[in-house]
Amino acid sequence: MKNKLLDQIIVDLVAEHQGGEVFFDHLDEIIRNNVSVLDAVASMIPSGCTVILSGRFGRIFSNFIRSTILWDWEVISVNGNLRHGEAVDDISYMEFKNKQIVFVDDSFYKGRTRDAIKAAVELNGGTLSHTYVVYDGSKDKDENVTSLYRFFE
Repeated sequence: MKNKLLDQIIVDLVAEHQGGEVFFDHLDEIIRNNVSVLDAVASMIPSGCTVILSGRFGRIFSNFIRSTILWDWEVISVNGNLRHGEAVDDISYMEFKNKQIVFVDDSFYKGRTRDAIKAAVELNGGTLSHTYVVYDGSKDKDENVTSLYRFFE
């Protein structure tokens, strides 16, 4: 799914930072503060599913969807820093059986955050069906990840 505004933002950031952690820090900041990009992410998510969000992006996206658009998702927000080995907040109180569960995040690279969410969902009897992200920087395309921008395309 292409987004011309996001395409230009990324081209400008790559020219300025040539990738790396500074690039991602700036990209994440722009994503969190751009209503058009947040709206484009929301438009990718199927209706009626359970949406799991994490960290700072998750808090901002959750506030955005609750305040600006009509939505019919069950939203679960968990802690961040999952790609660095932090344990996912306890979600054992949730009923995941027979639900379409998706993860939404700002970026995807190695899949560590998604994998932590997937493991927590499976531990509680559910299945993570898909991941939706703004920016996919992974070299190998994962068929279960849909992004607004994929770097290696």
